[in-house]
Amino acid sequence: MVIHETIIGRSKEDLIKFGKKGAGYLGKHIVGIGEEAQLTSKVLIDLIKPHVILIAGKRGSGKSYSSCVIIEEFLLLEEEFREKVSMVIVDPMGIYWSMKYPNTSQESLLKKWNLTPKGFDVKVLVPELLKESYEKAGIPIDGLISLKPSEVSVEEWIQTFGFKRTEEIAIALSLIHISEPT
Repeated sequence: MVIHETIIGRSKEDLIKFGKKGAGYLGKHIVGIGEEAQLTSKVLIDLIKPHVILIAGKRGSGKSYSSCVIIEEFLLLEEEFREKVSMVIVDPMGIYWSMKYPNTSQESLLKKWNLTPKGFDVKVLVPELLKESYEKAGIPIDGLISLKPSEVSVEEWIQTFGFKRTEEIAIALSLIHISEPT
């Protein structure tokens, strides 16, 4: 029996052009329910073209874990694709620093999936005000990041929040910015 892999988000043309190159491994299809469920073909995700991805669910359902899998797959891309990708992750929960270290606590589970624990060369930058709390918790940091609201232009604020330039709030932002001392 031949089991085909699914590559989510890859067009037929790109499938012909790239095959599985530039795709990340998400997991396997599950067929059936309950005790009858079977893992079948691999599910991959296209990582060489832009996509909009929504990961939604209740607290504790695996949203962060799922997004971390996608991030790790970006980091495992072939060099020809990885060198064209940059990523900035805003992590208000403070969990992605753990990507620096191999997940040895789940090594036996990873082996069942023919995976091995890996650590990644990621940089963890934290707001200056949180530096002490990260250090007390033993979380490694590589540096600090801070951005003053005044360092962002009015146009960038308007674009960030998706305002139209003619909306009252956009005009108010412009007026506030003009009146600020430089």
